[in-house]
Amino acid sequence: QRLQDFSRNASFLMCTLAFDPRSGTKWSKPVAEYLQKVRAMPASSLELPLLDGWFESPEARSELWAGDSCMFWANSLMCDIAQVAEDLKGSKEDAGLCWDTIAAPEHGFSLLGVSLQEGRVAKETHRADEFDEHPEYLTCQDKPLTEELLSAHCPMFGHFPKGFLEVEDWGMPFPEGSRQRTEAMKCHRKLNLPQSTPAAQPGVTHRPWSREGGSVQLMSSPPAGWSPVTFDKTHDVQKAFTESVKEAVMELVPGCSSDDWMCVVKALDKQRRQAEAHRTAA
Repeated sequence: QRLQDFSRNASFLMCTLAFDPRSGTKWSKPVAEYLQKVRAMPASSLELPLLDGWFESPEARSELWAGDSCMFWANSLMCDIAQVAEDLKGSKEDAGLCWDTIAAPEHGFSLLGVSLQEGRVAKETHRADEFDEHPEYLTCQDKPLTEELLSAHCPMFGHFPKGFLEVEDWGMPFPEGSRQRTEAMKCHRKLNLPQSTPAAQPGVTHRPWSREGGSVQLMSSPPAGWSPVTFDKTHDVQKAFTESVKEAVMELVPGCSSDDWMCVVKALDKQRRQAEAHRTAA
C-alpha cells in the first residue's frame, strides 16, 4: 500500500503543469530545490518530501492541481516510462538534476489554442499535434526522445488488447525477452498494476492535500477561507471549444453561411436521413 501511495503522489507531480524545474519561470527554483531533496533521499524510501514553504503561498497553491486522466495515465505507465527515461538518460545519470539548466519553453500546455499556464503563451492550434524537437535536452540525456519512439509506444505501451474501448492501437510493448520488458513487468507486479490503478475520481482535477483514502497527500490543508488566486481560463476554453465545433460543422455544410443556423440544421438533417436510407437499403 505504501508503494501504491508513493506512485500516486509521484503521478500527481508528473501531471502538475506548473511543477517544472526548467529555468525562466517563478516555479523553476522552488521545484529544483524540491527535486534535490528527492534526490537526496535513500533510494529505498517510499516517501516524498512535503510541499511546504513557497508552495504554501496562495498563488502557488492555486496552480497545484493535476488532471485525473493524466494521473491515471502516469500511474498506469510509471514503470514503462521509467525504462524509457533510463535509456534516454544513459551516461548522464550522474549529471545531477540538470534540468534546471534548460530553459522552459515560451508556450504553455495549450488546449484548443488557449494556454492553461499563467505567464506562458498558447501554442498555435494548427501546431498542436506537431512534435517539438528539443536538441537542448541532450545536455541532460544521451539520446533524444523521437517522434517515432513516442508514436510506437503511445498511448499505453500495448497494455490493452486491440479493439478494447474501440481503440485499434494501444501502442507497442517492449520486445519480449528484453531487459526493459523484464524490468517494467517486475515493477508492474510490485505496484499490482493494472489492478490497483486508481479508477477515475468524481472530480476531473486533484489537489495535493486531500485526506480521503486513495488521494494525493503531499501538503497540509489550506487555511480556512482560502480560495484559489484567479487564473480562470474556463471561459476561453469554452469559447475555443465552441469555435472548434462550429468549424467542424461548417465543413459538413459548405452551402450554408456560418450565421444561418436554420440552413445548417436542415442540411445536417438531410444528411442524416440520407445516411439512414442508405443503411436501410444495405
